[in-house]
Amino acid sequence: MNAFAVALHPGKEAKGQQLLQSNAALKAWRHGFFDRLLAGGRIQAIVAFGGNAHNAYDLWAASNPAVAAVPVIKIAHPAAVNRTGSGNDAALKQWTSAVTQLRGLVTADTGASNSGPNYGDYVTENDYTRIPRWDLPGAAPLYAGDDSWGRAATPKHNNCCTRPSPDDEVSLLLSPPPGQGQFRRYRYKGGRLFQTTTRDGKTVATDANGIPI
Repeated sequence: MNAFAVALHPGKEAKGQQLLQSNAALKAWRHGFFDRLLAGGRIQAIVAFGGNAHNAYDLWAASNPAVAAVPVIKIAHPAAVNRTGSGNDAALKQWTSAVTQLRGLVTADTGASNSGPNYGDYVTENDYTRIPRWDLPGAAPLYAGDDSWGRAATPKHNNCCTRPSPDDEVSLLLSPPPGQGQFRRYRYKGGRLFQTTTRDGKTVATDANGIPI
């Protein structure tokens, strides 16, 4: 779950921190959303990744006393983890410690174990795993949640979606694995998809999820 309703540019973090504190509409949306999740009664632990998440959690906890009953672990954002293969990674050490703590707090998935391997001194390809299909929308393509093909590609990348360069602030570029789909440029307005085009600018009819129809 995010601190903001939409993605935040890293260069806007200072402004984002102000909005977390001062924007009443944003806080009402976020706290209401988190409250509904908590009311489901199935949350065993909360992990807050990065400064925005830490502050969003603190604001939420101050607004709802019931939050204190759920253990929380505050660790670095994934962007802070060193993926170059060098050791002495402070952020990764936080993640390693969090995994150990969570194994004592969270019930393992059916057929899984809470005693598997943890992170080492640095990130390796073995530390990556695909996101389970049940955690993704039904409309998501089969490659969604598995970026191993991107890390083996040239140039190397960790995501099938990127922002254009220069960034027009409204687009996402989809580059699927070879043989599993076509390049698409998605343009958004008011938080909703309003146009999908091919690489050469031709419009593609899609549903609200960006799936061609």
